[in-house]
Amino acid sequence: LRELFYGAGPTIGGAGGAKPPAIISQARLPLSPCPRCVEHLRWARGGVVFVTLNVPGSNNNLERHVTMDDEHRARMEAVRAWLDAAVGEARRTDARAIVVFFHGNPGLERSRLAAPSARPDGYADFRRQLAGAAHRFARPTLVVQGDTHLSKDHHPLADPLTGAHVGRL
Repeated sequence: LRELFYGAGPTIGGAGGAKPPAIISQARLPLSPCPRCVEHLRWARGGVVFVTLNVPGSNNNLERHVTMDDEHRARMEAVRAWLDAAVGEARRTDARAIVVFFHGNPGLERSRLAAPSARPDGYADFRRQLAGAAHRFARPTLVVQGDTHLSKDHHPLADPLTGAHVGRL
């Protein structure tokens, strides 16, 4: 997948003679915290910052095997840094919105009030990261995930720490 879709570098748009947006890849940055995270992309179009993150299904790759747990921790540190960078870019450019894409279903409807599970929640930190990003950005934030294969509208997001709603995510 990485070789097929990310081998020569990401491209997007440019149809009908329009200039495609500049795409920034976390993997291609000097001193990247995650040179293998080619899925971590960012671009802006029409005053909106778009960011893609490698957040997979099946509990975000946690609690399946010790090697996968190590991968989970390293990847999620890179996810946190990339999401923070996207928020920073959106604030710096006075963007009117952020759109965040990833695959896994992090259970956006969950909050600290949800019943605990016997299995560690591979998305708990990510939900906190999303809520923190929305708070810092303080403008519309659209989160798009594709794991459930059904169209759902999870707004507003419940803050994982307080249970309060975080705007319209």
